[in-house]
Parts: sequence; C-alpha cells; structure tokens
Amino acid sequence: MPCKEAPLTPAPVRRRLRLLPVPVVCLCLLALSRVAVPAFAAAPADQPNITFVQTGTNSSNLPIYTGTWSPADAGAGVVNTVSSGVTYGWVDVVSATDVGNAGTLSLNFPGYTADDRDRMTFTVNGGAGTLTNTGALNLNPSGSYNGSVYVYGNLVNDTGGTVTVASGTAGGQARFGTAGASHVNRGTITATGSSGVGGILLSGGGTSFTQSVAGSSLSVTKMILDNTSIYSGSGGAANVFSVPAGSLAGYYVFRHTQVALGAGATVPSATTFKFEGEDSAKNTFTGDVPANLTLLVQTYATSDGAFLGTPAGLANQGVIRLRGTDGYLPNGAVSRLIVAGGDGTLTNNGTLDAETIPGTTHPGEARVVGNVVNNGTVILAVRDDTGATSYTHLEGDLTNEATGTVNVVVSGTAVGDSHVRFTDGAAGTYINRGLFNLQAGTLDLMGGTLQNQGAGRLIGNGTVTGNVTSAATTAPGASAGILTVTGNFTQTADGTLEIEIGGPVAGTGFDRLVVSGTASLDGDVWVEALNDYKPLYLQTFDVVTATSVVLSDGTLDLVGPLGGRFSYEVVDGTTLRLISLIPEPASLGLLMLAGALALPRRRGRKPGSQLSQEGHLRFR
Repeated sequence: MPCKEAPLTPAPVRRRLRLLPVPVVCLCLLALSRVAVPAFAAAPADQPNITFVQTGTNSSNLPIYTGTWSPADAGAGVVNTVSSGVTYGWVDVVSATDVGNAGTLSLNFPGYTADDRDRMTFTVNGGAGTLTNTGALNLNPSGSYNGSVYVYGNLVNDTGGTVTVASGTAGGQARFGTAGASHVNRGTITATGSSGVGGILLSGGGTSFTQSVAGSSLSVTKMILDNTSIYSGSGGAANVFSVPAGSLAGYYVFRHTQVALGAGATVPSATTFKFEGEDSAKNTFTGDVPANLTLLVQTYATSDGAFLGTPAGLANQGVIRLRGTDGYLPNGAVSRLIVAGGDGTLTNNGTLDAETIPGTTHPGEARVVGNVVNNGTVILAVRDDTGATSYTHLEGDLTNEATGTVNVVVSGTAVGDSHVRFTDGAAGTYINRGLFNLQAGTLDLMGGTLQNQGAGRLIGNGTVTGNVTSAATTAPGASAGILTVTGNFTQTADGTLEIEIGGPVAGTGFDRLVVSGTASLDGDVWVEALNDYKPLYLQTFDVVTATSVVLSDGTLDLVGPLGGRFSYEVVDGTTLRLISLIPEPASLGLLMLAGALALPRRRGRKPGSQLSQEGHLRFR
C-alpha cells in the first residue's frame, strides 16, 4: 500500500531513549546509494512503519532525539531505507542519549556493493553512550556483499537479553568501533554466517569485553578484537577480553588483547583463540586451557611475528599451537609463546604443537620460551617449503613424563641447516621418561644432554646433536632404521638397546645406532625378528658404529626373542657386531656331519654369547 508523506517530529527531551517492549522496532535497509534528502511516510494504523527514502547523492542521517520513540499502534515498527542506486553509500542512525531496548531492535543491512564503505551505523550519544539491551537486538549485515552494521558506543547485553548477528554470504560484520569502549555480556550473544570476515568486530585500542555471569553465553562464527598498533607493537592501549564465567564457543581473533579465562568459564565445544601481533605484554593469556580450547599463536599477514605471554605458569588440557599464516611464516617471522617471562612452567596434558613453516625466500621460527612438563603430546617440527634455514626452539627445560610423547621432525625440502633446537644447552635439563620420537631431521641440544630414564623410549630415524645417556630403552628406527647421535652415547646397566632384524642392509633391513663419539655400552641388547626374518648361520649385523665402542663392564647380555640365537663381538674397537648362531634346518644337517668341530661351552644365566679375544665363542 502506498505511504503518505509525513514530517519527522522530534520527541520531547528525556535522559535516555528507550524502545518499548511491546512494539517491535526494526531499522531495515532495503537498498543503498549515495543519497541525502530523506522523506518520511506513515503506514496504515494497523501496521505502522516509517519509510526512509533517499534521493540525493551523499549519505544521510536519521536522527533520533531524546525521549521515547515508539510506533503509535501495536505491531511491527519498521524503518525502511529505499533507493535504486548501485554505488556505495551509508545510513547513519543517531541517538543523542543512551538507548535502552526491552523489546526488539533490528538493524538490517543487505549491502549492495563490494565497497567497504557500504554500511549502516548506529551512533549512541556521539559514540560515548551505552546501548543497554534486555530484549532482542538483531544486527543483520546480510546479503551477497560485504556491507556491515556499525554500533558506536558501549554495549551492555543484560540478563535476559539476546544479541543475534546473522551475516550474509560475503561475510558482512557487526562492528563495535569506538576505541576504549566497554562491552558487557550477561545474556546471550550469537553470531552466525561466513567464517571469513563475518561475525563481530570490536575495533580500536583499549576496547574491553567482559562476560562474568553464570548462565551467560557467547557463541560466534568469528569474533575479532582489533588494535591499530598490531604491526608496530607500540602505541595504543591493549584490548581486554575477560570471561570469569559463562560459556564460550567459536573462533576468536585477538590482536594485542589481554585475555583472561576464569575457573567459572566453560568451553563446551571446539573453540579457537587466535593471537596476532608482536607485543607479548599486550597479547597475554591468563588461566588454564580447557580440553576444547585451542590457543593459536600465528603471524598476521606480512607482520614480523606473533607473540603470546602468560603472566604465570600455564596448564594445558587442550591444544597450544604456534604456526605461520596461510601455511608459511613470511619475512623471517617468529611465532613465540613466553611462559611467565620465560621462567614459568607449561604443564601439558593436551597437545603442544610448535611448528616452523618457512616462506619461499625467508626463514621462520617458532619458539617456546619457558619450561615444559609433558604428560600429553609435544610436536616440535620444521616443515619447510623452499625457504631458507629455519628453526623451532625450546628455550627452557623439558621433562617428558611416562604418559608423554615428544615428536621431533624436520620434513619437506628443507634448505640449509633447518632443525629443532633446545637452546638452554648445557644449562638445560632434558629428561625423557615417556616416548621420544626423532621422526626425521636434527635435534640440536646446543651442548646439552638428553637423559633417557625409567620407562622412557628413545626411537626414530633422526639425529641428536649432543650427548645421550640412557638408563631406559633406545630403539633406532621405526621398524628398521638408523638413529644418529652426534656426540657421545652412554647406556647404563639399566638400559636396553633394542634391535630389530629383518634383512641384511642397515636402515632398511636392520636397526643401527650411529655415534660420532664414544659409545659406552652396558646392560642389555634386545634382539627380535622383523617380518619373521630368519638370518643365515653366521650372518653378521653391525648394529652400533662409533669412533670408539666400549663395553663398560666387558660384557653385554643379549635378550629378547632372538637373544639366544646370536653372539656378539666388538670389531676394531669401533663396531658392535651381532652374529647369527642358529642355522636353518638344511644347514643343521651339514653342521651335524662336522663332528670335528669343538662345541662352545655355555656359561651364565642369560642367553647370548660373546667372541673372546682368542676368537672362541663364549656363551653367557
């Protein structure tokens, strides 16, 4: 039905604007262009609305003065902005006072161009006022373009209030854009739509968001707390995101934001906190990491890095991940986690994943600064494209407990001396009581010593640069493989060297330990078949090579399924060689014909044998 023109008459002055809970008041943008001259028309009494027609060439304001603005009749109160233009434009809705909504307030903006200036704004008291919501606040930057709805001022979503953001296919945002604004949620906030830029953006330095009431909830496709000083790391106050209570879900991006998660906060489903920015004093996390939460420290675009600091120690039940942007660390950037200034302890019961992913021309680094006690999984990796020398660093002590797993891997087309480093060197303590897997590449202890203790297992095909002392199990390879120690290797009386034999070639057929320095061996050598392999009679396998091989008490015990079928000898003081003694049945018949052979004597309690210095077989 056509609308009749009527002038807009300001309401009487009052301290705040409130929208009555009974009528539903919507601000709906149907189309947008550069227009200026508004005209208003009243709808029929049974369906009151205001139509805001733009006919000029610039943006326009719809002022709401002090007092109460409400439709004259029951029903849905609607404000429509109508235009047939195709160029960008915007509409500003302005309130001179604070606003209270106990009913339904909707700001709907489809966005008709791809220009970021295509938008609707709602300014509360010059941006310094407060929009208090106890009803339903709907912010809908919907449509096929990226138009956004801006709210300038403080938002208080009080108990019982709901804020709903529904973005369109191009990911329009609901933006709260006043620097220093304070936003509070005691009700329910939900943001759905595109996972690109869609969702909620809180921009400007010094912005705070607090959720402190049990039963409140925040669930978003994406929420960003921005800061204009993200690149330089200086200037502008840090943002604050504090959640002592209530539930969280979704994907959050923090740029120079101090995040605090209280004991009353719950994370019922998979949620990510992504930290961007180069100032670890402004990017902080306080609290523990629950099971469904991922802390992602990731470089931003072409920035020099992403830093995250924790004021105290940190307990992780979820995932902490240090990564590059879009699969690479650009321009020599560093992702860094600093625990209590580097002196604190990260107790990991979940996953700690520190990975350097260099770019095409520059190196990258991932650094964990602090001590790590691991009961879960630690991944220390350099995964290279075609970039220059890159490193992943642990700057502190490491204790891998019995239930823990540490995976060290350098993979891809690594250029230069890319490797994982324990940078405290001789001053550091590196203890393994769980599974320590050198999958590939080099772990540089920087002059330190890796201690393999208790139920610990040191396995893999990689290289340790430094010394290794083992009172537990050392198992070269994954199946058959070669483990290299660039330094000295010491196995105590409580240690076991585990060897699998499945063929005649070291690395592919049987295990080998390669030591650049001295291999001091005591304890046991466990021997077992791989893939039911049956060695030939007197077939030899050089399982340890070193500059010097020393048997600490003069003997070793060969144990395991094949321990009694082998003897051993030290060749030229540099090689520990295993010798197969039990022939196959065909060879056994020939052996029985050789009655002139002198049979060796059995001694000792354990299987296995040793060639004496005179060349005789001596069984133990």
